[in-house]
Amino acid sequence: IHLNHLTLAIYGGLAGKLLRIPVVATAHGPWDSFYFYQDLITNIFVDKILANTPQTAQKLQKRKIINPKKVSINPFGIDTTKFKPATSNQQLATRKAFGFSKDDFIVTIVGRLDPAKDHPTFLKAASLLMDKIPNAKFFIVGSQLGDFSGRKNVYVKTIKNYLQKNLKLKKRVTFGGFIEDMPAVYRATDVLVSTSPSESFGLVLAEASSCGVPAVAGAKNPQLIAKRVFELFRNPAARISQGKLARNHVQKEFPLTKYTRAIESIYRQILISASRQ
Repeated sequence: IHLNHLTLAIYGGLAGKLLRIPVVATAHGPWDSFYFYQDLITNIFVDKILANTPQTAQKLQKRKIINPKKVSINPFGIDTTKFKPATSNQQLATRKAFGFSKDDFIVTIVGRLDPAKDHPTFLKAASLLMDKIPNAKFFIVGSQLGDFSGRKNVYVKTIKNYLQKNLKLKKRVTFGGFIEDMPAVYRATDVLVSTSPSESFGLVLAEASSCGVPAVAGAKNPQLIAKRVFELFRNPAARISQGKLARNHVQKEFPLTKYTRAIESIYRQILISASRQ
């Protein structure tokens, strides 16, 4: 049994114990170990934990409850044949589909509408960019069903209230909602921005990079984010160069084949170990 998230450990773990099936779980970030009882459940019910970064692995072991032998570091893989640079025609078509023109400068943020993604910082940066980039448009992609703050719709209302007080910015913002075809989103984008202060691997950054889209990431600093985006706007050659370097990095470090082979190897090891017990 392979669980996509450690929050499912008790359910998948009980099934594994009852059926005598080994349980593997992927750890996505520090939230997988906020409380000590999470570590207890994980240690009891999960046979192998796949941490997406070294930092996630460290967080999982900070209380010394989880057996370190259970933890391995397995960065996610990106399908670089699916997430690839767009042709001019593809970019034009996707922009038209999303309601943008070929001359718009599209700055995109991708992520569920949840405080962990910190959209207010993105919007503050957008406010600073409006006058500097007359043709800038700001694309917010993500489901409203993902707010895990425990306060229903409060975060979404905060975003909408901010825009209501900044009507000039509101006219430049497009909410895309949940979009399954993510390569299309990146094809329409000039610069991707991530403002989350708590991302671990940053899957969106890797996907955009694989598409050759330059990215700007930073937490709680709209001034610096706006500055970096503006620098990329002023220098198209730098955008192209950064996008190529980013794609090369993903192709080298995070190809999907590397990830799947690592997972297959772990499955074999667990099955061999289970057969000996």
